[in-house]
Order: sequence, then structure tokens, then C-alpha cells
Amino acid sequence: MLTLPPIRIYEHETIPSTSDAWVWRTFSLEPTEFCVRYFLQLDSMPTYTAIEINGHIIVPADTTQSLTLDVTDFVALDENRLGFKLAQPSSKPGQIRLLPIACDEL
Repeated sequence: MLTLPPIRIYEHETIPSTSDAWVWRTFSLEPTEFCVRYFLQLDSMPTYTAIEINGHIIVPADTTQSLTLDVTDFVALDENRLGFKLAQPSSKPGQIRLLPIACDEL
């Protein structure tokens, strides 16, 4: 499991409190010796949160429940950019993880 850089630290950044705000984090993936699929797992999301990985919106802004999504087709080796569009910047997403799962385990 790869724990992504916490989104919770965005409280220390300048984010408007009355409008949508994008919060960005970067993370890197190293090559593996076997086939791996990557799943983004979120424990919870504030209302009207959108998620983007490397320029691809993977979760529309109307989802609020916990999620586990296969994001293999959207990530790359080396640096990746993960963004959250928060319609309510005072709300915080729950823990966010990227789970590498061997292809033969699926």
C-alpha cells in the first residue's frame, strides 16, 4: 500500500473559503517486476468533490461515499499529479491510499 501525501495539510495553504478550490499533490510510482494494477481508495469525501489524476477527471463532483477505483490507466511511472476539487473547502477528505495489487490476484 502506498499512502499518498495527506490532503489534510491543505489547511496550511491559502484556499478561499467561499468558492471551489483545487488541492494538488504529487506522488511517484516505481517500476515493478510483475504486473500491477493501482486502486485509489478513499475512506470518505466531502459533498461535491471531484478527483483528477494526470489531467483525467476520475470521479465526478456529485459523489460523496467511500470509493475504491481502478486508476491504472491514469497513472504513470515516475511523477503523477492528483487533484481534488473541493466545493466546500472547509470540509476534508478522509484518508487516501493507492493500493498496488498484482494482476494475478484480481
